[in-house]
Amino acid sequence: MIERGAPHPAGNGPSAASTGWARLMPRSRRGRRRAVVAFYGGYAAVVAVLWGRAAAGAPSWLSAFSIVPGVAMLAGMVVLSSKAAGVYDVANQPPDKLDERQQRVGDHAYRVSYWVVGAALIVGVVYVQVATDAGWWLPRSDGAMQALTWATILLTGWLPTAAVAWTEPDPPDLAEP
Repeated sequence: MIERGAPHPAGNGPSAASTGWARLMPRSRRGRRRAVVAFYGGYAAVVAVLWGRAAAGAPSWLSAFSIVPGVAMLAGMVVLSSKAAGVYDVANQPPDKLDERQQRVGDHAYRVSYWVVGAALIVGVVYVQVATDAGWWLPRSDGAMQALTWATILLTGWLPTAAVAWTEPDPPDLAEP
């Protein structure tokens, strides 16, 4: 019999016999991908709502429309940071605490993250250079700088975990026979 909260036999999350909060965490690839989309999409939606409201000069109470995507973003963050989803440890534990397969998965996640962050930096630098010459919008307000700061923190802080969540297959107990 599997104990409540016992690790998954494959080493990637709790067993199906887990109870409590662990039961609410998606362990399937589809559920983890939804968490990734909720996390990054929620942040993008919050920024779009707040900037759109400010740009249109609309009343500040319209900022309340950012609550729903904000809750989605936080829910995605909780899932990605949860050990119950089975991906956080693979991306964030030291290599000596992981088996060979988990080390390969973690290494792949960091390579993917490196390429995504590198591409984002290149796009950002090119945009700033072109925008300066063309007179396009550049972030100058405190709100715009804060949004870019948080985007950088959220992108780099959770990207390896998001890469593992996106690419890892379903645990064996969830796989179809």
